[in-house]
Amino acid sequence: MEGDRANRFLAYIFSYMIDKYDVFWFDLFGTLVGRKKNKENYDRIISFCRSKNLDYKNIFYLWKTENKKLSELISDLVELNNNEKTILKNIEESLLEEISEINLKPYTKELLDLLQENWKKLFLISNLGRPYEKVLEKYNLGDYFDLVIFSYEVWFIKPQKEIYELAINKYKNKKVIFSGDTYKADILWPKLVWIEGIDIKDLVSYLLK
Repeated sequence: MEGDRANRFLAYIFSYMIDKYDVFWFDLFGTLVGRKKNKENYDRIISFCRSKNLDYKNIFYLWKTENKKLSELISDLVELNNNEKTILKNIEESLLEEISEINLKPYTKELLDLLQENWKKLFLISNLGRPYEKVLEKYNLGDYFDLVIFSYEVWFIKPQKEIYELAINKYKNKKVIFSGDTYKADILWPKLVWIEGIDIKDLVSYLLK
């Protein structure tokens, strides 16, 4: 009996969400693909920035909002000798190796297929530096999305409201929901532009189970 009630409830939630929302927005890392737990490369970047008296937080911000390699960003700010250029090149190569090890979440394609089959528009909005877009290519995810916004291409990052407004302007007067793994950027802040948010784990449990 309890199992029947639970199944009916999930069926109701499924129908409710499919009927209510026209557009589903997604984060990328931690949501549709995994996150690398090894932060060695970030620690190397921080160490390098400190050695050059650079604000590493500002470097990470610029990396996510400008269409440049890490070495190009830093060389725009300070003079680099050949050894320092080699260090940054090695970090960039290590980042590419790290990207090759990032895995797709087990539910991702089933979830995206389901939403496409129900004629939903799919958007992707993610904070990332230029190298990380290769994850999208690796798993052929680009074809699922009607709009892809990477922070390094638009000069805004979540949770700045401007990055959400870019997507809102694409489909006005549509019911939109944002799903991700970060409460502040993917659930709380979208509400400032009148977008509902839901944790990816909840969305998966409602639509796929």
